[in-house]
Amino acid sequence: MAVYVDSLNYFSIGSSSGSATSTSYTFPSNSSTLIATRVSVGNVAPAAGESSTIIARFSGNNWNLGSAEFLVNPGYSKLGTVNGTASSNQDEWTYWNLPISQLAGNSIDVSGELVDAVAGGLLMGVDFLISSEPIANGQPINRATSSSTSTATETGPTVTLAGCQKLVELTAVYCPAVIAVDNFAGGILEVNSSSFQSQQTCSTLISCHSIEQTSGVAVSNLSKVSVDVTTTPGKTNSVSLTSRLTQGSNTLTNNGVYIWGVGYNPTSLGV
Repeated sequence: MAVYVDSLNYFSIGSSSGSATSTSYTFPSNSSTLIATRVSVGNVAPAAGESSTIIARFSGNNWNLGSAEFLVNPGYSKLGTVNGTASSNQDEWTYWNLPISQLAGNSIDVSGELVDAVAGGLLMGVDFLISSEPIANGQPINRATSSSTSTATETGPTVTLAGCQKLVELTAVYCPAVIAVDNFAGGILEVNSSSFQSQQTCSTLISCHSIEQTSGVAVSNLSKVSVDVTTTPGKTNSVSLTSRLTQGSNTLTNNGVYIWGVGYNPTSLGV
């Protein structure tokens, strides 16, 4: 048995909001389980008022789960007036535990979709943590991400999961506009589904930290929490999740957007 990392080198994912640029990745011939991935995003030429949060996505004809998409935030969401401060980030591993023996030697599409437009463009690279044999422990996880919504709008986007046994993760983030001085913002992102068996609502705090002066980096990290919420039997084929943002007493001076995603145990493993 071998557990190893295979890497996809950095490629351009463009500069336009809502655009998704993809490249091809071929799994090694001895691939059996996709344990985890780590996505790294670089802003080529940062400018004031830009977010580097993206939606990373795995899809393609060989990826039969439809797609797997998840939020990536390289440690900051917005800059004030640029003062030479680099982003301070440590790219996190995202765990999947997906059996992929049928993908060994085959290719999938790997893409990144920008939440905010950036002047200089973004680069994206991926580390794939792979096992050459099946992993006995750990439930397989797929992920889905919402669209973005203005922070001025309380009612958020809806996500529908096709084949969900259990909700296991909730992730959310603010992507502010140009940051004002001393403008901490915080709120609660809540998701709800009538398809859940014993607890229909989950929530997480999200925040954007303030900067003292008119220059600096305003950090708005991903808020990620592990949960364990079972879907009601008979409702697993289509699970609809609604969302709501309840802002606290401190709100953004300049409206930005918020976006969220979930991890779930799929009913079918067609990868």
